[in-house]
Amino acid sequence: MDSSLTQALKTLTYGLYIVTVSVGGTKNAMPASWVSQVSYDPPRIMVAVKKTRRTHGMLMKAGAFGLMVVQKGKESEFAAYKGEDPDKKFDGRAVAAGTDGVLLLTEYLTALDLKLFDTIDAGDHTLFIGEVVSARVSPPGVPATTLDYGKTYIGDY
Repeated sequence: MDSSLTQALKTLTYGLYIVTVSVGGTKNAMPASWVSQVSYDPPRIMVAVKKTRRTHGMLMKAGAFGLMVVQKGKESEFAAYKGEDPDKKFDGRAVAAGTDGVLLLTEYLTALDLKLFDTIDAGDHTLFIGEVVSARVSPPGVPATTLDYGKTYIGDY
């Protein structure tokens, strides 16, 4: 990738999110920042996931997933979800059950329970579009962004 394009992409800012998924008793969580609301009525959210990530294959099978909004002050936890040991990602965390086996981490600012609506091949990532089934908000708090985290994901891990 051209270095000026890489530098340009690093100037784009995003929120910090945690995606959770469970398939047949196997659970996983991953950090995500390429997330956006794509519809108000019905409420739908898009999450871009690299095709080589463990969570990608699980999302394709699960039909539902959780999305947590990380608040300022918890940016350092964001990277902890990059590890390969799925079980440790949930150790000591407050988890609530959503529909269809969705795991919702209740310690974050917002926890969305999403039913998979559609997928779109977007190159090296797939866009998973989920329809909001329920939402939990745990105020007060302010959403964290990549500016707070000090790093911007540009699709290279």
